[in-house]
Formats: sequence, C-alpha cells, structure tokens
Amino acid sequence: YWLADAGIEGYFSTPFYFGQAQFGLIYTSYSAKSDEQPDFTSLLIYLQWGYEFNLPANLSLALYTSAGLYQMNFDDFNLEVDPGLLSERELSMGLNTAMRYSIYNDWKLNLQLSYLHVFTHKKIELINIGIGISKTFLSPQWFKDFFN
Repeated sequence: YWLADAGIEGYFSTPFYFGQAQFGLIYTSYSAKSDEQPDFTSLLIYLQWGYEFNLPANLSLALYTSAGLYQMNFDDFNLEVDPGLLSERELSMGLNTAMRYSIYNDWKLNLQLSYLHVFTHKKIELINIGIGISKTFLSPQWFKDFFN
C-alpha cells in the first residue's frame, strides 16, 4: 500500500508521580506503492506515560504506553471525491520502548522501537524504529512556581 519516508518527532517530558509523562508530535510522509493510490502525510499527537530504568554503563531502558490522535492528510489525487475524504482523524494507542545512552552531561543517544494501533475500520498497525539525540533542560523557576 504505502512506504513510509523518514519522519520527525518532538516531545516534552516531565516527572509525573513515579514515572514520566510525555506530550509529543510525530510527522511522517508516506509514498504510495501504486499509481492508483494517493500519497499522504500523517501527524500523530500523543500523550504517553512510562518509566525509565537506569542500567549500568550509562544506559537506561524506558517503557511507555500512549494514547493519541492520528491525523492523515491525503494528496489531492485528481479524484472526484468529497474534499472531506482527503483528511481523516482517528484515535490511536501504542507501546514504546527506548534504549538510551548518556553521551555527555544531559545529552543522550536514543534507539527507539514503537508499536501503534490506529482505530480505523480497516485495522492499521504501525511498527516504527527510530534513532535520535535528546537533551534534558531544567524548567525555569517561573514555570515551577506556576504549577506549584
């Protein structure tokens, strides 16, 4: 059906009870394998919660569960269809694991594996592999004061 191109993810994470809460966005574009199908882009807006376990040798393992909204925007494919059918928004749930290596101070190298189930009439299940770099920032005092 479709081939995923490289995507991009951004997120904010904060301690939440005995784990981490995370709000994030993932943008991905997909190319159709057939000329009879449109290409599309997706935007996943998610909330996830999980726990990070510290391991020896500057490593950590994080396990998360997530819920989100999966938006698909199909290219105008020169089809005579209702323009409302070119965009679809569905609920999603997923599992995510990440192996992290602390490379310098608050910088980490991340290797991630995630599973996402999108609740559409025809089942969509996505498995993604990601690699990236993250940096931890301390919250400014005004931000802490606002939430306390």
